[in-house]
Amino acid sequence: MAIPKFKPIPTGLLLFALAFHPASSHGENADRSLYQFVSVLVANHPDVKASYESLRAAEASTTAAGRPMYNPELSLEAENSEERTTTIGLRQTLDWTRKNKSKGLIASAEQEIAKAKYKLVRWEAMTNLLGYLAAFQLGSQRELLARERASLMDDFSEIAKKRLNAGDLTSVEMNLVSLAVAEARMQKASALANLSEARQQVLSFMPVSSDGWPELAKSFPAPPGDIVGDKVSELPEIIVARSEVHRAEEEVRLRKKERKADPTFALAGGKEGDKDLVALSFSMPLHIRNNFSAEVAAALARSEQARQRQDGVTRHTTTRVRSARVRYQISYDAWREWEGVGLASLNEQRAELNRLWESGEMSTTDYLVQLRQTLDVQETALELKLELWDSWFEWLRASGLIETWLQGET
Repeated sequence: MAIPKFKPIPTGLLLFALAFHPASSHGENADRSLYQFVSVLVANHPDVKASYESLRAAEASTTAAGRPMYNPELSLEAENSEERTTTIGLRQTLDWTRKNKSKGLIASAEQEIAKAKYKLVRWEAMTNLLGYLAAFQLGSQRELLARERASLMDDFSEIAKKRLNAGDLTSVEMNLVSLAVAEARMQKASALANLSEARQQVLSFMPVSSDGWPELAKSFPAPPGDIVGDKVSELPEIIVARSEVHRAEEEVRLRKKERKADPTFALAGGKEGDKDLVALSFSMPLHIRNNFSAEVAAALARSEQARQRQDGVTRHTTTRVRSARVRYQISYDAWREWEGVGLASLNEQRAELNRLWESGEMSTTDYLVQLRQTLDVQETALELKLELWDSWFEWLRASGLIETWLQGET
């Protein structure tokens, strides 16, 4: 599969893309703003740009490897003695065992590795950026919840003080209220700090600060099916491992060829006084003191290492795709259950708690315990939502469908 190349984007276009403020992000009815936002930032990420330059270097090396190993040598000799002697010669070493072919195949394998690694770096950057966006979006909701909790506790504290003055509340219960207020304020501060950190993580992808980041969809995609098999075999991780095997096998052939010396032929012509001179020479290195057998043994060991690594990468990648799918399925089922039952129950519970406490049918201690439990459930729901996005992005990354999803093709 051809790999798209994303060259660095001009600053003007980058600033325009960063300033784009979409109304929605991704989903069945969403526009392509999320894809535009992610693709622009990822294309200009230093790691991606460095990987792109590595790919360019591999392409140049492949071109270089396709050219002849030896250039001809031109010689010119002149001698003044009893008779003037002048000769001109041409010398050429021949690639007798076609080492150049093996070098070309090794370079081609390295280019395939560079292509796959470039794709991997881009996918990692996309996954990280999407995760940061999800953390920022959920961090904003968590910060709102923390503000609501703090405001609720402040209001509750004012009412509790009035009841304490009226003798309807004990000092022990009032102390419990004060602790609940302090806890709510600490959680608010913690939520603000986490939100600031999430914002900085997104900003780490940007050469300039920008507002108007796209939001993720409110609904989640349906759990994916199992794609192990042929599709997994075309993932970049496996392509890298497979190409490394091809490179190692071709290196073995090259080392074996290098045990055979390349001959050199030379042809020279000229004059010695009035006489014409023609000379033909032949030379070949003698691999006597070093027959290069150790280099062959080392290449064979690297070849076996690459084959074993390919087997390990295939197993790991297959397992990663399956486990990511199962993880998302579990989180998705839990979220659907929360939406169907938990959310409605939570709203009813909050209203009922307020009614019972205001009517005096529930003690302040019980009210605080159950109210805090209710708010903690909301916090847990937000954590589940972030876990759901993280598991979805992990599956997209593991299955190689992250760009497809971003483009709205799934």
